[in-house]
Amino acid sequence: MSYAAFETGMLNRTTGIDIDGSGDFDCVDIPKAYAEYLFPGVSWVTTIGYGNAKDLHPNPVYFTKVANDVNNPNQLPPVGAIMVFDYTPKPGYTNQFDNPDGHTGTCHSADSSGYTLLQQASGTGKKPWLEYHNWKYRPCLAWYIPIQQVTSPQGGADMITQATLTFIFQTLLGRAPDAGAISHYVGNYTPDFVINDVTNSTEHKQHQANLDAAAQAQAAQLAQIPTLTQQVADLTTKVNALTASTDDKNKVIANQQSTITKLQAQLTAQGNDSIQLNSLGMALQWLIQRLGLK
Repeated sequence: MSYAAFETGMLNRTTGIDIDGSGDFDCVDIPKAYAEYLFPGVSWVTTIGYGNAKDLHPNPVYFTKVANDVNNPNQLPPVGAIMVFDYTPKPGYTNQFDNPDGHTGTCHSADSSGYTLLQQASGTGKKPWLEYHNWKYRPCLAWYIPIQQVTSPQGGADMITQATLTFIFQTLLGRAPDAGAISHYVGNYTPDFVINDVTNSTEHKQHQANLDAAAQAQAAQLAQIPTLTQQVADLTTKVNALTASTDDKNKVIANQQSTITKLQAQLTAQGNDSIQLNSLGMALQWLIQRLGLK
């Protein structure tokens, strides 16, 4: 579907558009209307979602996000991209209008100097219009490029099957596809398209970052093994030294106990001899007295 046709339709309106029923012609109504134009039968709630302009994060199944690099003048949004802008006023930008919600619209054209935006704004009561600004007018956060559906006939032999979709999701995202993904992809897109779509998704990038972080954590643990092994060896040496020292002490104690036992035996023997001498002396004294020798 042609962006030019969508833009012409918006510019030819006699009033603004209120696709979300908020009661006003908000700037976010433009990308919501554009998404429903691109993906017939799919609500803007699914493709764009709720939120103020600066907080919009269109569904990666339908749009590819490109974060704006303010230091790269050659990075430009293509025609038909949804542009998302931050709040104003903001240091470094000329727009002094107090707008905490940010702004959004679709790109009519862009070059290194500035961009022309298809837009509308709440409170103006105006129908959509085109407006040019340089890149220093308001801070551009990102733009979202619609993922166009393939033109192959639905249900064709080259369209992805659920089994292949499951394999791709498990491989690239580490999970099975949910009902929404199955309904969106199966029978409508080629496997190559789905692989490219999923690879460029925010979820895949986060999943890959998680895998990288886990690998780094495991590598850090493995790097500690030599240190832990050395610590175990050092502790083993200390335990062996303490065991040897204990054995030596036990030997000394055993020797001392043996000596004590021998001394006790000698003392006992000496005690018995003393008793016998005393008895003999008493017997001699009795004999002397009987013989009258004393």
